[in-house]
Amino acid sequence: MAVSHAHGGSGRPEPGLLKQVPFLSQVPDEELEILIESSVVRTYQPGQSVVEQGDFGHSMFIIIAGSLAISAKMEDGSNRALGRLGQVGEFFGEFALLGRGQRSATVVSEQKSTLLEVEKRRFDLLARRHGDALAGLEKIYHSRAITTYLNMHDFLGQLPAEALGKLIEGARMRKFARNDLVCRLGDSSDSVMIVKDGVLKAVRPGSDGALSILAYFNTHDLVGIGDGPRRGYDLVALGQAELIYLDRAAVDALEKTHPDVYAKFGKSIMGEDMNANGNTVMGFAASILKEGVEAESLLIINLDRCVRCGNCVRGCHSRHEYTRLARRGPIFRRRQSLESKKHEHILVPGSCRHCRDPECMIGCPTGAIQRYPDGDVGINDNCIGCDNCARKCPYGNISMRPLPESEQKDGVTKKAIKCNLCRGHTYSNCVHECPRGAILRVDPLRYFDELSVVMSAEQQAHLRMKEAASKHTSKQRVKPRSTVFIYVSMIFGLLGLGGIMTSYLASPGPHNGGTPLGLIYGIVAAGLIGAALAYGARKKLRNIGAGPIEWWTQFHMVIGVVGFVAALAHAGFQITGIMTSLLLLLFALEVLTGVLGQYIYMVVPSQLTRLEKAGQAKLIEDLLGEEITLSASVEELSSSLPSKLQQLVSSVAPSAASFSKRLHKSFESSHLISDVRKMVQLDQADPRSRPTLERLVSDLCVLGDVRAQIRLHRRLKSWLVAHLAITGMLVVFLVAHIAAMLMVIG
Repeated sequence: MAVSHAHGGSGRPEPGLLKQVPFLSQVPDEELEILIESSVVRTYQPGQSVVEQGDFGHSMFIIIAGSLAISAKMEDGSNRALGRLGQVGEFFGEFALLGRGQRSATVVSEQKSTLLEVEKRRFDLLARRHGDALAGLEKIYHSRAITTYLNMHDFLGQLPAEALGKLIEGARMRKFARNDLVCRLGDSSDSVMIVKDGVLKAVRPGSDGALSILAYFNTHDLVGIGDGPRRGYDLVALGQAELIYLDRAAVDALEKTHPDVYAKFGKSIMGEDMNANGNTVMGFAASILKEGVEAESLLIINLDRCVRCGNCVRGCHSRHEYTRLARRGPIFRRRQSLESKKHEHILVPGSCRHCRDPECMIGCPTGAIQRYPDGDVGINDNCIGCDNCARKCPYGNISMRPLPESEQKDGVTKKAIKCNLCRGHTYSNCVHECPRGAILRVDPLRYFDELSVVMSAEQQAHLRMKEAASKHTSKQRVKPRSTVFIYVSMIFGLLGLGGIMTSYLASPGPHNGGTPLGLIYGIVAAGLIGAALAYGARKKLRNIGAGPIEWWTQFHMVIGVVGFVAALAHAGFQITGIMTSLLLLLFALEVLTGVLGQYIYMVVPSQLTRLEKAGQAKLIEDLLGEEITLSASVEELSSSLPSKLQQLVSSVAPSAASFSKRLHKSFESSHLISDVRKMVQLDQADPRSRPTLERLVSDLCVLGDVRAQIRLHRRLKSWLVAHLAITGMLVVFLVAHIAAMLMVIG
């Protein structure tokens, strides 16, 4: 473990040490004194790692004494030595001061070494007063980043030092924000671009003016290697991206001097058929890339499985007191697999995505929002509620929590909150509390097969290299959904049913509750009812590590069926007294309502999704408010029409509001609106009334959609009311039955 000496402790350097750092050479000594006072001196033993490749950091290091070795792990698992540092005043990790904090290499102490660690927040305060320090750092960063990146590149790194040096000599680097135009159609193609980080798309307008996607370019791709004198496309950054510009003459020279390396870069955007894999695959890939390529951890909800119970939000609220999850967001349609003809609908709810290059961290005045070594982005207690991070988050996933008076101090009345992936816990509570396994935390580049279609081999190799180098690939936030528990529960159920039936058939009669075996069946049935009731308690205890609630749901169903069969065996599979008959009837109704509920859970979510897919997913409270607004609009528009048109609209209103039509798999809201327009003969209407009539038809159909969604939401809940009521009566009768039997025995 490194030994730390903070705020001027043992080993405190003089300002002259920092003067040796090029981008700090012009900073006055008194400013450097402040920087040193706020930094930390650390001592490392031989063989101890200072930083590790793949980790995220927020500080740079300056050598006070000692020497260090720099290496990087490659895709094949081998380590490549990149050099060593041993001079007083040499530094590394400066990329972190620019917010590009993922370590690109591992630095290990070769001998006892003393380093000054300068945090990003401290440097930011200095850079505000001395802009030349930031400009100097950017210049050094570009130079080092280009050299390091090209040396580590899978293919360019194979070039001899002289050839690689020529590429580096004329190279420059630029950073682009989301939706920035990197180059325009017709621009001079005097350079070849290599994507250091990020995803870009090449587009070109067709004869009809619509943009056609020619290709996607990802990390490690070369862009423009086959271009003519002018660019034949617009190149757009889909998220934050860094590009290295290589001199075209130097790249073209590789075709003759190193054809083996040159041949590995030939991705031609003109030859790409982005629709070869079908509109659904490419449409989803384009949509998810547009939605956000920076996400390291994306929360997704499978709407065809989601029963809209709100357990995910309640689980988040229970753990954190204030929920960090909003079940609102865009919906995407995709194939269940690339080969499948079946589709599913994915909702991306409002929840922090822990971006690779978080914009929210830029400019935090107290450094409260930071990235941990494993890549998670969190907010510390020193937040002052300035709203800076919330304003900068491009997805609106940071909210401000008003503080109660007891927590307010130093004028701070609110603090920023966001999803922290349940840091400090072994599982994400929103995922843990979903009864249907509909919600998952995923790494989109690895989870969605569609993205492999638009990712080059170089990008996939880059992901494998990052995974090999990282210590944090097994984090709970990207664990896939397991279905092993389903098979375990089925085996348990079959063994239980088999045991009951085998013992029943093998035993001599009579078979009833008064026999020893019948008594055992009764005890088993009562015990299984108690076990099934534990599910209700588990749903209320959202912060216990007793297994995901989806497991409990599955075993609850199986236990209920086995318990019912045990109760039948207890009664000898016959109707005897009134109490026994009522108990069996209630038990049968409980099982039947449970089966009905599972059927509803399998059917209704897909029906609801077909109505939601046209826009943003809506909660029941959103729908109720929208129903009021649309009803008022329909009434107002209808009253402004002539009486003849009012009668015509009234005659077609049932068709516009039809619930049964909306349950068909082929239903499309736009088709219904078109049909209703024909019914009211919109084209033949008085021009003065036509705009009002057109809006009225649209509102009527949308109102029908909204009311159908409300009805389906209620259908998802209605069976549960009956199930719980029957369960309550069953428990009462069971207790009375047991008490009566005990009295008889006594």
